[in-house]
Amino acid sequence: MRCAIFSLTFVAAMTVAAFAAEQSQVLVTEWDVPFQEKPAKLALDIHYLKNPRGLRPALVIIHGGAWRNLDKDYLTWWAKDAAKRGYVVFNINYRLAQEAKYPAAVEDCQAAIRWVRTHARTYHADPASVGVWGESAGGHLASMMGLLDSRRPQRPGVSSRATCVVNFYGVADLTVTELPQEFTKQFDFVPTCENFIGKKHSEAPELFVEASPVHRVTKEACPFLIVHGDADFVVPYDQSVKLAEKLKEAGVEAALHTVKGGGHGPSFGNAPGKDEAYEAVWKFLAEHLKPRAGTGL
Repeated sequence: MRCAIFSLTFVAAMTVAAFAAEQSQVLVTEWDVPFQEKPAKLALDIHYLKNPRGLRPALVIIHGGAWRNLDKDYLTWWAKDAAKRGYVVFNINYRLAQEAKYPAAVEDCQAAIRWVRTHARTYHADPASVGVWGESAGGHLASMMGLLDSRRPQRPGVSSRATCVVNFYGVADLTVTELPQEFTKQFDFVPTCENFIGKKHSEAPELFVEASPVHRVTKEACPFLIVHGDADFVVPYDQSVKLAEKLKEAGVEAALHTVKGGGHGPSFGNAPGKDEAYEAVWKFLAEHLKPRAGTGL
């Protein structure tokens, strides 16, 4: 009888433990959380696993869309995938070019990172471990988050610089004024950059330099992983090559993962090396966003 009671107790305990483990894998989403009121109202979505153990690394996601299209909803699938892997994910909006010109989008992303660091512990995230992942125009903005640092006077201890950056085929050099015909047939790269800045190259060349990651690299930059398809006819592959070279010249850890035959966009045209690219991302993030003890990552 005693043995039977023990067995039943053991089974019950195992069932409770299994249920608790299952509960910890429940994905929670908080939609449209405000992070900025002025100069424009902006919000972000937060995705995280229920009942976390300890502090988890934070990951900020920045959508693309040529700085003029799309919003955070475009990368919800991406954000949820990262959250299921144990990251606390903040999927953000920023002002598009038709709302406000450069440097508005950069400043909005910096404000979002400061907000994340300030409120991180509320969501069991580590304010010292904030990665940024962006694609296309979002890759450009993510790069700027890894290169620059801005601090509000009222919060001098809260940095906007990322702990590490994953840049998917982001624009790195806005000073380019001529591209081969195979690019201009598919995408108006130069007019798009001018629309983002709000000026022609001839009117304010210094702004195009200032907004270009390749021209903002310093030794203070955080580690970078740059992923780009070598058959991209929207953002030239050589932009990522130049950015990786500049980072390495400055002594910054930087890796360029090339997707052979990959085009522009998250699918890379379904190039054979797409899966390896995402595997490289998860490995990079695991190396540079260290969870605190007991997070289970």
